Amino acid sequence: MTMNPQPLTMYYDGACPLCECEVTVLRNRSKPGSIEFVDLGSHAFDEQAERVDRAAALEVIHGRIGDGPLLKGVDTFIEAYERADLRFASWLLRRQWLRPILDKAYNGFAAHRKTIARLVGTPLLALVKRRYRENKCIGDAIK
Repeated sequence: MTMNPQPLTMYYDGACPLCECEVTVLRNRSKPGSIEFVDLGSHAFDEQAERVDRAAALEVIHGRIGDGPLLKGVDTFIEAYERADLRFASWLLRRQWLRPILDKAYNGFAAHRKTIARLVGTPLLALVKRRYRENKCIGDAIK
């Protein structure tokens, strides 16, 4: 699949260590300008300007390519993984026969994200940051 030249904007929970892990990986693997990350908890986040409901985006990941319609859940990850050169993951998520399973699995994860983050988020974030040797704060680079 050919990647859309417009940037993907991903709306994430900057207070969630699992979300920060994902952002760290994607930021380090993608080409500059291909993915923009917007922390939903930032004072700079503007629901009206972004046309994104903060509460809904905190429940299920949201994204948008350029000025297009919102992407939600697995569709957001497909686009992000393609842009981060995680082609196998993107290819796997695109399998239509797997979508019912993937959607259900993601929705289950999203429903329990905060509990999972409390259990494994902090050590996982430390490992990811060590892997990418990222010493800056994720929140410093928000849109």
